[in-house]
Amino acid sequence: MPMQKSQMHRLMRIAALLKENRYPNSETLISEFRRIALEEELPIDCGKKTILRDMKVLEQEFNCPLAFDRARNGYYLKHHGWDFIALPCWTKTKCSRRSSERVLPKKSSRRH
Repeated sequence: MPMQKSQMHRLMRIAALLKENRYPNSETLISEFRRIALEEELPIDCGKKTILRDMKVLEQEFNCPLAFDRARNGYYLKHHGWDFIALPCWTKTKCSRRSSERVLPKKSSRRH
């Protein structure tokens, strides 16, 4: 089933936060997506069940080595070599480069 643009935007943002070691959880992601929806006028506002489904999609369809850290109350990558690659989905959702630039955070020059 083709992925919706809104889901692809959410998955890209979640993957970026995971790669930045930000330990997002469902509440912080809901707040982040609500902020993006208002500021950037992107239809990615969602609830907790949608976030949990997105996490499942990352694990099952994108082989994301996802884990939850109870001490930090957030998700993290068990293996930092993982990259979010969504080429088959790009052709189905027709996400533009401009759209992805609005959702993904700017790369920092700082190395982790």
